[in-house]
Amino acid sequence: MLAQERLRMTDSGDGVDVDALPLTVNFGGLGGSFYTYAGRISGNRLALWSAAGVPTADGCASQLRTQPMSAIDIHTGLRFCATGRSSRRIAAGEVVSYGNGVSQIQVTIWDIQFNG
Repeated sequence: MLAQERLRMTDSGDGVDVDALPLTVNFGGLGGSFYTYAGRISGNRLALWSAAGVPTADGCASQLRTQPMSAIDIHTGLRFCATGRSSRRIAAGEVVSYGNGVSQIQVTIWDIQFNG
């Protein structure tokens, strides 16, 4: 694991770039590896984590390769995978809490590149 942080993000287009460490939220930027807007998490390449247990780098790579999506509805307990735009690092997020347009998302990044 390369990094793990809990981030506060709002539905106003707050984005996170998993290529830049330490992780920071770009408020209202509608960009980065993934962003939150209007009750959804959106990004260049996302995948829903539906397996039991916590996401793994290999599991995320498989999901990103076989079931990519660009947006997922936010809810507490949601687990998802994402990739960095330039480094193509694999990352996973878990929505720890969500309410009133504010998410607490635990983000884990591995120093493993996605080749899909």
